[in-house]
Amino acid sequence: MQKFVADSPNAKVIGQALLALKESINFEEFADIMSRHGLNDIQPEKWYPYQVLLDFHKSLHDGPNGSENLVSIGVKVIETALLPDGVDSVSSALNLLNTLHQLNLRDSGREGYEITALDYNKYEVIDHTALPHDLIYGFLYGILRRFAPNSTKRVLKRTYLNPTNPNADSARYEIEW
Repeated sequence: MQKFVADSPNAKVIGQALLALKESINFEEFADIMSRHGLNDIQPEKWYPYQVLLDFHKSLHDGPNGSENLVSIGVKVIETALLPDGVDSVSSALNLLNTLHQLNLRDSGREGYEITALDYNKYEVIDHTALPHDLIYGFLYGILRRFAPNSTKRVLKRTYLNPTNPNADSARYEIEW
């Protein structure tokens, strides 16, 4: 799936999901970009055009410290997410990714994740969303930070499915702890 392009012109994202943008530790670096995209007064219950969020992500990606800022947003999303009872491990959080993605979007059809257990503490995630690769990396790193025991070595590797043009396609992530 192509990055930064909604799979439907009618796709919307819930405001509650956007509030993590303001919680990012790097918020001051991109507050002006949020404002340019009309995301400075976010209402948690309001639905916003998904393409506006993707356009914001593209502007952030293309700007100074874009990768770092997107990763920091992804980590903060996971750090602050209210998760259902029983989500208390890396594997349970990974298996919730599709549900969370669909709860925060509406009128978007094809987006999601392929999640495969490769071993007890090793998973593969293939991202099929329009969200930027660095944001997804932040989500997955945030899951490792939040749920992997401190005593374990945390490994997160990304492989672009289209290495010559990464934003034209998805990526594969290996997660191990």
